[in-house]
Amino acid sequence: MFQKRLTTTLNIIFGIISIISFIFFLIYIAVFENMNLKRYKEKFDRYNKRLDKLKEILQNFKYSGDKNWYSKDKIKYLIDSIEKNIEDRINSSTKLTELCKTMIFPIIAFVAGVISNKSSINQAVELGIIAIIFLAIVYSLIKISTFFWDLVFKSSAIHTMKFLLSLLQDLLVRDFN
Repeated sequence: MFQKRLTTTLNIIFGIISIISFIFFLIYIAVFENMNLKRYKEKFDRYNKRLDKLKEILQNFKYSGDKNWYSKDKIKYLIDSIEKNIEDRINSSTKLTELCKTMIFPIIAFVAGVISNKSSINQAVELGIIAIIFLAIVYSLIKISTFFWDLVFKSSAIHTMKFLLSLLQDLLVRDFN
């Protein structure tokens, strides 16, 4: 009897706590969504201001006799140019990685060949380690130089080019479609 009352009481308490928790959850969602909506409107307004600045820059940009780069065709040309530039940069980076990978396998084959010619194992391992260290140094120097190049000339960084690309695409959609 006592156990039945205790179980019933605990079930009622658990039910009340569940209902209260659910009400607080609904209140939290309502407040959070309202704050999120305000933030979204602010971000949207800031982004539109950024697009307006880009529009103004394109309207005032003069190059090769053209006084206004704010047209559908010229924005498409800029988008295509940036996409090609990004693709070239990514391809050059992957080519470098592939080059280093393809250099390591011949070194391993060379070391295996030296060992099979009955040379001392120590000599073969030393040659292999020296070659791998040399490749690692060359690869590191190339990566470091690329990093500093992107740091010094920030406009050539891939993420900056992708951001400009998205701005141009959004400007094209917003104003010409």
